[in-house]
Amino acid sequence: MWVFIKGIASECSARDLSKLVKRHAKLGWSLFSPKVIDIERSKVLKIMYCASTHWEYHGLVYITHPDLVHGLIGRLNAARVQGKHLHAHPYVRRHSSRDRRRLILDQSTTFPGERRKSDRRRGSLVSQIVDSIS
Repeated sequence: MWVFIKGIASECSARDLSKLVKRHAKLGWSLFSPKVIDIERSKVLKIMYCASTHWEYHGLVYITHPDLVHGLIGRLNAARVQGKHLHAHPYVRRHSSRDRRRLILDQSTTFPGERRKSDRRRGSLVSQIVDSIS
């Protein structure tokens, strides 16, 4: 399962990102050894909103055990790195063919309450993969 992490430093590499996630995955107070989180892939993304011309750095981490992901996301959301809070959530790919509203209605008619065009998405984004580990 992919985990999207907002708020990483601009100097962070894919190796640093996987070390950061592994460090926050451990429970320091536990007497029992928890399952080890395997990270298959990690990527550092550089995203710019064209209206502001400001680069944002985000991380994508693929974790093999989906049952451990929600606990890890909670620990990452509570973490601070270099004075900044991290924000993590499961990454879900959106595609127009997966829209359930289109299954109900005919393709020729549009849904009268269409909000998806203005729903949480910024219009003009430019993204680049800065570093990745496969």
